[in-house]
Amino acid sequence: MDAMIEYMNMKYPDEYNLIYSTPSQYIDSLQKHNVSWPTKTDDMFPYSDGPDAYWTGYFTSRANDKLYVRDGSHNFHASNNLYSEKVLDQSITDEQVKSIQEANYAMMDSMGINQHHDAISGTGRQRIADDYAFKISKSMDINNKVYNELLAEKVQKLTGYTSDKEWVQCLKTNSTYMDCPIANHTLSLNNSNMFAIVQNPSSIDS
Repeated sequence: MDAMIEYMNMKYPDEYNLIYSTPSQYIDSLQKHNVSWPTKTDDMFPYSDGPDAYWTGYFTSRANDKLYVRDGSHNFHASNNLYSEKVLDQSITDEQVKSIQEANYAMMDSMGINQHHDAISGTGRQRIADDYAFKISKSMDINNKVYNELLAEKVQKLTGYTSDKEWVQCLKTNSTYMDCPIANHTLSLNNSNMFAIVQNPSSIDS
């Protein structure tokens, strides 16, 4: 874009003046034309891309995949809160910045891909849907490694508690603790030290 703007403004300054615009400048330019623009009130669905080829089920198919995208989005935004807080810390190292960027990019990449109209819609083939879900799972694994480290750091800052064990997340729902990482540790009735972190990533206190 920069090369094109520079070229056009240099070669054809009397005909064109290419600039980067803003939403407000765009709206102002539209208003100068004094045109009554139509308002679309109907729904474009069910969409048809051929004779008798309708995209019915767009909002209902593969409900579990739609939920997984939402879970991934929750994970992404919750971790982003801690990432933003950490990068503002003047004591942060270049290595920490790099790991945060890599984790953040992994989530942005998979969540962006899963907003495609053949992903979130559930209209793709099964093997494609499986790959979309795998991308979210893989990116959450990458993200949670850094996310958990910052959670541990936050716990230490707020409570003074430290542990030689890594904090882990259980991504299972409607299940028992046996399906979670805690099942890998032996807990007895007399020695059952277990701590849980509850993070509220919302800006609203609860």
